[in-house]
Amino acid sequence: MLSSSPDIEIQPPAVVPPWGAWLEAYLKGNEEAFAQLVHGTTPLVMAAALRRCGGRHALAQEAAQITFVDLARRAPSLRADATLLGWLHQRAARAAGDLMKTEQRRAVREQLAAEGTGSVYSLDDNPGSTRWENYREEVDAALARLKLEEHTAILLRCAEGLEFEAVGTALGCSAEAARKKVGRALEKVRASLARHRTGISALVVARGLAADHAMAASGVGGAGVKVLAAEFARTALATA
Repeated sequence: MLSSSPDIEIQPPAVVPPWGAWLEAYLKGNEEAFAQLVHGTTPLVMAAALRRCGGRHALAQEAAQITFVDLARRAPSLRADATLLGWLHQRAARAAGDLMKTEQRRAVREQLAAEGTGSVYSLDDNPGSTRWENYREEVDAALARLKLEEHTAILLRCAEGLEFEAVGTALGCSAEAARKKVGRALEKVRASLARHRTGISALVVARGLAADHAMAASGVGGAGVKVLAAEFARTALATA
C-alpha cells in the first residue's frame, strides 16, 4: 500500500480558496459569494463532466450547470468545508453520466432509423484514445466509491494542486497525515480499478486528474472560465 502520494508535477495556487467561507456567506444571503464559489470550482466541475462526456463540451457544460443549480438548492444541507469539492465532483460526474446515457439512447434510435438495422454503436468508441481516456469513467466510479474525505483529499492534491501543508489545513490534519491520506486514497482507487479489471496505476490516476483539471482551468469550449462561471452562477441563482 502506498504511504505517500505519487510524485506529480503541479503548480500550487498562490492562495487556497475559501470554499467553506463562500458557502457560509451564500447561506447568509451573499450571492456574490456564491458567484465566487462557482468561479473557484468551475475547473474542477468541468473537468469531471468532460471526462464523463468524452470531451463533448456542450454536454459537459450542461452537466456543470445542473451541478451548480443543485449546489444552490442544496447548500443548507452541505458541509461548509473542503469536502464540498468531493460533493461537487461526484455530482458533476453523475449529471454528466445521466446526460451521456440520454445522448447514447438518442444516437442509437437515430442510427436504427437511418439504417433500418439492429446494429448499434457506442458514443464512447474511440480507437485513438489514450490509456487514460479509455478509463476516465472507471476512474470516476472508483472515486465515487471512496469516503467523501478521501475523495476530497485526492482532489485537493491532484486537481487543485495544493501542497500537503495546505491539504492538511483544509482537512484538519498535519502535512504528513495529509500525505498519507492522499496516498492511501489513491491506493484504494487503484485497488478498486484492479478489482474491476482496469489495470492503471495510482500515478496515472494522479497525473490524469491533474491534466484534466489544468485543461478545464485554461478555458473550455472556447469560453474562458470566468465567463462560463458567471453564466453558471446567474442561472443557478435564478433557478434555485
